[in-house]
Amino acid sequence: MQMGAAVGTHVGHGGLSMFFVEKRHMRDGFIKNELRNILEKKDELLDKIKS
Repeated sequence: MQMGAAVGTHVGHGGLSMFFVEKRHMRDGFIKNELRNILEKKDELLDKIKS
């Protein structure tokens, strides 16, 4: 997903940021799919760190 300049500046190049979206604002599957992908990547990263 895209982010604005303020968030990009504070997170930095290659940084990982997390956003929380209220369920009532999920009107289509796009956000839900993106959040699922982010959670999968987070789990993969944590598994790499643990091993």
